[in-house]
Amino acid sequence: MGSKDNVKRIVCLANSRKLSGRCVAGKELSSERASTWIRPISRRPSEELSLNERKYEDGSDPQLLDIIDITLFTANPVRISLRIGC
Repeated sequence: MGSKDNVKRIVCLANSRKLSGRCVAGKELSSERASTWIRPISRRPSEELSLNERKYEDGSDPQLLDIIDITLFTANPVRISLRIGC
């Protein structure tokens, strides 16, 4: 299991289907304020989360606006640049 430093608290803003799993994402809560986007990924090529990777201890799935504590094992930051107009 990861260390306490690797636990991020997010508000869930997405739980959508992705191939054979789901994509869960949200904003990190820092001092009760939403900040950085966090999207946990798996080691599968398409990065979707399986049922076991995303379910709560009671077996239920995260819902929108849930506050979730997520243990992250490694960081994989991605910067997206949008170019508007050509």
